[in-house]
Amino acid sequence: MASFTAVGIAFGAYPWQKNKDRSLQINSEQRALYLDVLAKIIAVQRRLEEVSPEGFEKLQATLSDWAKSLRELEDAVLILAACGDQDVVEAAFDCLETLREGIPLMAVKGRADLGEGPELIGAEDLKTFFHDTRKDILQKHDPKVSKLVNVMRRNVFGLDADIDFQSRVTRG
Repeated sequence: MASFTAVGIAFGAYPWQKNKDRSLQINSEQRALYLDVLAKIIAVQRRLEEVSPEGFEKLQATLSDWAKSLRELEDAVLILAACGDQDVVEAAFDCLETLREGIPLMAVKGRADLGEGPELIGAEDLKTFFHDTRKDILQKHDPKVSKLVNVMRRNVFGLDADIDFQSRVTRG
């Protein structure tokens, strides 16, 4: 009887438990990846909030920090695409695309038509442009972050109450 029980465990319970452990490990790794992507999205957003046209050096430094954090986010979202839940991946790509809108908008102030060079602008106009551009991007971005967070809450963590996300710039 003991040998029959041992054979039953070896051929039945052990493979089942091993499969269950593997599934739990994959879920744990996915959750860690989701939270890492969310943290990187928030970091890019914060860097965008910090972009400052208060002098060339500060502008250059803050844009450089923003671009670096955007590249890190791009890498994380591509990794997520390989092993994440489709709804989470799509929501993360939506957030990334909105944040990428800042690349051409932050590089130069205005063009009359495609192919024309940048306008020459004064310091106050530049400050207004950066403020307005940043606010525009973040107003588009906030609902996409809310969607990502809520998809994660439902699909990954089993939470049902939706939340609305608002960045510091769009709040005030």
